[in-house]
Amino acid sequence: LIIGYIFGSIPIAYLYCKAHGVNILEYGSGNPGSTNVGRALGKGHGRVVFVLDILKIVVPVVIICAIFFISNSKLLYGSDITTKSLIKIYGDYIAIYTGLGGILGHNFPIFLHFKGGKGISCTMGAMFCFSILYSLILFLVYKITTKITQYVSAGSITALTILFISSIILAFNNLYPFNYDNNIHYGIILLPGIFVIWIMGVIRHRDNIMRLINHTESKIE
Repeated sequence: LIIGYIFGSIPIAYLYCKAHGVNILEYGSGNPGSTNVGRALGKGHGRVVFVLDILKIVVPVVIICAIFFISNSKLLYGSDITTKSLIKIYGDYIAIYTGLGGILGHNFPIFLHFKGGKGISCTMGAMFCFSILYSLILFLVYKITTKITQYVSAGSITALTILFISSIILAFNNLYPFNYDNNIHYGIILLPGIFVIWIMGVIRHRDNIMRLINHTESKIE
């Protein structure tokens, strides 16, 4: 959580726009996220920031996994559960909770007076580390919903909600990507982190939700 928070606090959007002569905090919605960067500099720049925000979650997850597995190598060979599943369990746990720390850092960055984004790109980073296939499915949900509604916020909220609901169903049934040698317990311990990721995402989009209800939300261009 702590290491994830530090990496997540790196204000990629702010620094990127600053390098291009734009103060993202004073442009559009003032949100230092990839969507607002796209409005300020163009969609291509928004995509670059989106990828960089994903990487600021992937990098600490990889670092922590490497440190953990090297320092606890003996632990991986002393359990009844298979070594492959044990590695997956610890890797998934690190991905979700480091990702949660990163999302907190992105939303409330210590390096930017706690004024951050909404955490969607960082959520994608956490899900990518957890399961590439699962993250791609959620990203597809986001893209399709955004395409149909023409609202980025609608796509984000839908994907977050699908993440939370599907995680509960899959974890309690020991199904992919929460399957750990028929041991449901290991999948369930990830749910508190996923719940916080979901509720935090919804709260960060509360203004967007009100604008969607009032039909005043900005559509994609």
